[in-house]
Amino acid sequence: MTAAPLAPALAGWAEQLRAAGVHSPAHDTRVLAATVLGIPPLEVPLRNTMSVEQRTRIDSLVDRRALREPLQHILGTAAFYGLELLVGPGVFVPRPETESLAGYTVAWLFDSADSGDSVVVDLCSGSGALALAVGCNVAGATVIGVERSPAALGYAHRNLQRCRPAVVASSIELVAGDATDPDLLSGLSGRVDAVISNPPYIPDAAVPRDPEVRDYDPPMALYGGDDGLAVVRGMLPVAARLLRSGGMLAVEHGDEQGGVNGLPGLIGAAPGFDQVADHADLAGRPRFTTAVRSG
Repeated sequence: MTAAPLAPALAGWAEQLRAAGVHSPAHDTRVLAATVLGIPPLEVPLRNTMSVEQRTRIDSLVDRRALREPLQHILGTAAFYGLELLVGPGVFVPRPETESLAGYTVAWLFDSADSGDSVVVDLCSGSGALALAVGCNVAGATVIGVERSPAALGYAHRNLQRCRPAVVASSIELVAGDATDPDLLSGLSGRVDAVISNPPYIPDAAVPRDPEVRDYDPPMALYGGDDGLAVVRGMLPVAARLLRSGGMLAVEHGDEQGGVNGLPGLIGAAPGFDQVADHADLAGRPRFTTAVRSG
């Protein structure tokens, strides 16, 4: 079998991605090469050669990434809170920063009495990332993910089946529904311990610069009206009705929406909530707001 040197090819692929404007060219090159070579990305620099066939396959993947197709679409999966979730056209790719919201929710449930009997509702569930993260880490919890996009809900159902061995101790249900529907999940009114959400929050006029987001994430999952908070406004009365007294609301927001004129101010002015607090992600950027159901 004819062998081709790997090191110079890695450098060339990384330069190709760098010239195309990809933010993490070396990382993406290693991941794509690892996929074809069948080894972990950290081992790629330790390999000296590859077959000519492998080089051709990696060339093709790098060409796709250079056209700014998301790395997760090329791989078909996205890592989130220890899970590997199926993603692709029609569903929002979960971001690492949302793991901060997932971690906060899991910790809050463990700190609450009878966390194993907790009821959690994930609004705008998308791929099911938050619902599955909670269900896989809080044994005995009942988690309901709500999503109105049929395409996204299809991914969520496949991810639930994919993660099923990890959630056998919990009950996870995925339902089609609108997070702003006044009658949503009416049978759970006043019985929910936590409502969590990563809703669309980009202002309509703030079109993302990165093609990976602008051209591939579904608009339904991105844009939230003139100020980006329209969906959340419709969601707050639903969350207030669902939550028990002392229940927790946690909603993600954009970097510029963490102040008094952003999501914390909006939730603070809404009836039924107190103890409003904003939280940063692991990069130190304002990322999500929490509140407690009063009454």
